[in-house]
Parts: sequence; structure tokens; C-alpha cells
Amino acid sequence: MTSSFGTNMQELRSKEETLNVGTKWTIEEDNKLVQEIADNKNYEEIALEHKRTILGVKIRVISCIIYPKIKGCLVIDIEGLSVEYRITPTEKKNETRLL
Repeated sequence: MTSSFGTNMQELRSKEETLNVGTKWTIEEDNKLVQEIADNKNYEEIALEHKRTILGVKIRVISCIIYPKIKGCLVIDIEGLSVEYRITPTEKKNETRLL
């Protein structure tokens, strides 16, 4: 029996635009993501380029770009990070629960 999560993942992987959902991010893909964020590409463009969901891309930005940047900081400027990475504080709170 497949869970609804598994079924949803299978459905997403069956579509060309979300073919990489659930697959491990490569170092090259992470480097490209960092550059795309620096180039101010929007999340929809990035998701299409990586063949992932917008939510998946945002989670990757939070876990692999924002978190390492703030890890160990005593004072964190959430508002500044929200503006810089175009992720609202509510999204960050909800998405980090998924990690």
C-alpha cells in the first residue's frame, strides 16, 4: 500500500517539469541554485530549471543556504533574510517543520 505522500511523489515524478522531485540534490545543482538566487531568479523559474517544486526549492534554500549562514549566530535578522531570499517568515516556519 502506497501512502498519499508516496502517491503524490510518484505523480510529480511522472511529469517532465517535476521529474527530480525527491531525488538527491547534486553539488552542481546546489552551486547552480546559489547562483540563481544571487542572480535574483524567481522560484518558479528555478523550480522549472531543476525539475523540482517551488516548495522543494525554497526548502533547499532554507536548509542549505540560509541555515548554514545563520548557524551559530546569536542575533538573526529574519526580516532581512526574508527580503534577501524572498521567503516570508511564515513560509520559513512552516517549511522548516518539514526538514
